[in-house]
Amino acid sequence: MEKYFIKKYWEEDNEMYYFHIENGYVEREIILDKNKNEFIKLSKVVQQCKKYFLCDQPLDSVEWDISDYISEKEFETVWNKKQ
Repeated sequence: MEKYFIKKYWEEDNEMYYFHIENGYVEREIILDKNKNEFIKLSKVVQQCKKYFLCDQPLDSVEWDISDYISEKEFETVWNKKQ
């Protein structure tokens, strides 16, 4: 089972995304919307809002930059933050 963690900023939306990916699919996702100061957690169990949905497309074909990869510890630290 391949498991990795990604942190990616999309400038056009001013949003930071964190992904927990296993076998090419997103297990958990965090969205930090800097325009609206929103902190959103999504998973197969947690769905915090109706505006965003957990990515359901495989991401194993995405060519991530080496700087996009983060540790599991970094992901968990953000995931466990209170809003």
